[in-house]
Amino acid sequence: MSTFKLPSIFIEVDAGVFRKHLPDGTALKAEYSRTTAASLVARKSGLFSVPQIVGFDPHSGVLESERIQDLTTLRQMAAAGDRQVYPALHQAGECLEAVHASLRAENVDLLPLPAFLQPEEERVFLHGDFTFDNVGISLGRLFIYDWSTASMMGHGNYGSRYFDLVWFTGYLFQTAPPRLFWRWNAEKMARVFLAGYRSRYPAFDPATYARLGVCLYPSMTDWWRHFCQGSSSSGSHLRRATFAFWRNVMARRWKVFLLGEARRSPVPPDAHELA
Repeated sequence: MSTFKLPSIFIEVDAGVFRKHLPDGTALKAEYSRTTAASLVARKSGLFSVPQIVGFDPHSGVLESERIQDLTTLRQMAAAGDRQVYPALHQAGECLEAVHASLRAENVDLLPLPAFLQPEEERVFLHGDFTFDNVGISLGRLFIYDWSTASMMGHGNYGSRYFDLVWFTGYLFQTAPPRLFWRWNAEKMARVFLAGYRSRYPAFDPATYARLGVCLYPSMTDWWRHFCQGSSSSGSHLRRATFAFWRNVMARRWKVFLLGEARRSPVPPDAHELA
């Protein structure tokens, strides 16, 4: 069995179970409810799978789900230079649109964002922490897991569909591994992912996506900076300085990407040109 800690979360992983300990009972119940609802969407769409919940104890704050064997996350694929990460990213975009189109929940908890950033017509139920760490491939099947809203956004499960898109693409830039500086093409990965989403949602508006991204940019980059401090707190001064420099470079690249998307035609590009 292996264990590791995230802020306010304790996780155990053994042979067949992924066990999450979360003291916030409200957040845990929300994750259980959303995971259950997402499983229905997965079966209905046939596009992806969700790990099955095998245990839930809200009183002790424990949620158990099956551990998917031989799972490779999209991050791991990108880090290994696996070209199959591009079709997988396109598929992830398609799957996210299916989630937005069909996911439902009994409780509606609106994201803490200004109304002009999440107009009524764009509000959907969200994954909430859609990243390339929470999407993986096992035996040719795409899995989506960890259906809990990123802590920066509280308990929100409902809001602009563009939040999940901004969060995923921003994550590609802000959590890029420094050792892969010369070949980490976050821009291409982001474009392929968005192309997958657009293939199922032709009404996708690059300007709306970019506006939300630019508005969230300061708080998201600051949140990631604090979240990643643990990764760079050890080692030499040179190592810490290099890590900080790399993160700043990637933050600027993400902002340039957002501004480029704001000028992009709403006509979706051909996915084969991006792969």
